[in-house]
Amino acid sequence: MSMAAKKKRIAKKKPAKKATPKLHPLKRSVKFWHEEKVIDLICSELATSSKGLGSIILKQKQQTGDFPSYSTIMDWLDKHDTLQDKYARAKEAQADYMVDETLEISDAEPSVVVDAQGVMRIDSASVQHAKLKVDTRKWLASKLKPKKYGEKIQQVHSGQVGISQILEEINEQDAGLPNYDEPEE
Repeated sequence: MSMAAKKKRIAKKKPAKKATPKLHPLKRSVKFWHEEKVIDLICSELATSSKGLGSIILKQKQQTGDFPSYSTIMDWLDKHDTLQDKYARAKEAQADYMVDETLEISDAEPSVVVDAQGVMRIDSASVQHAKLKVDTRKWLASKLKPKKYGEKIQQVHSGQVGISQILEEINEQDAGLPNYDEPEE
């Protein structure tokens, strides 16, 4: 084979195809996410942690390099009732998880510090931090699942209220008001 023929043959070779980037497992295509799979992942994480949606998104972006934004997820929840229901159930489950966490935090031994004289003492800052963590989880649980963890409001009725008392109060309030039942003079 002549040198010219070899050059022609090399020139005719097709350029190598670029490797297509691996598609994220939660994507339908390069541009579009599979909403239900993304929400399922988020709900699974929510129900088993005390992390918020923003923290979960950040963690997923760090692990995979790509994940839908907070506003995108909130748009999906607004548009799809089924996704919104899943998310609401996950947040309720998260309330139960956080209540369980309060027991673990409360049962943990407080940190001990040794002062300049060599005396061991409980670190009051760590106790206050644990108290803050417990109080925060209790408050969140009361908001996420109010029927189970919310404040119980009891209405206590004391005293006697009879119909005669109510009528007397109404008559007192009517004093001096025009009576439209009687003709004007």
